[in-house]
Amino acid sequence: MAERLVDLAELDALTDDLESLASALHNERLLTRLGLAQIRRIKKRTRAGVDVHGNPFAEYSDGYARLRTAAGVPRKRDMLMYGVRVVDGEAEANAYDTMLDHLHETVADDLQSVELDFDRDDKAELAGYHNEGEGHNPKREFSAVNDGDLDALAELVDADVLRTLRLSDLS
Repeated sequence: MAERLVDLAELDALTDDLESLASALHNERLLTRLGLAQIRRIKKRTRAGVDVHGNPFAEYSDGYARLRTAAGVPRKRDMLMYGVRVVDGEAEANAYDTMLDHLHETVADDLQSVELDFDRDDKAELAGYHNEGEGHNPKREFSAVNDGDLDALAELVDADVLRTLRLSDLS
């Protein structure tokens, strides 16, 4: 009898390893898509000036509204889309370094979940200040997940499952 070049047990183990790797890569890709989709939804509703429940954001305080006007930033309640600060006594707007510019997705090491977080501590602190309300600052809950978000994310998962099933039918 001829000697086997490949041990079938080793081939089965290699196949299992490759399937596990493919599954892990697929999970990471899907979780990244879900995280990015949720960030887009948060930014879209924030741009519209509404919180996670669909309620308009509270008006700015008179002092901060004047600061925004001095910086040439609209007074509308899109509170997270512009950064306004005072530099050398002058109000300055920065539309490219806002809190939401630092919101990103992180896939867990076990490739089973995705988390949205901020890549800068000062932006995370500011997010907490707005999201929870603090002192005289009204609560402007923007970064939670609502039923509409869950439905949209479920649609992405459903589409991914259907795509995977179609691909497995081809093989």
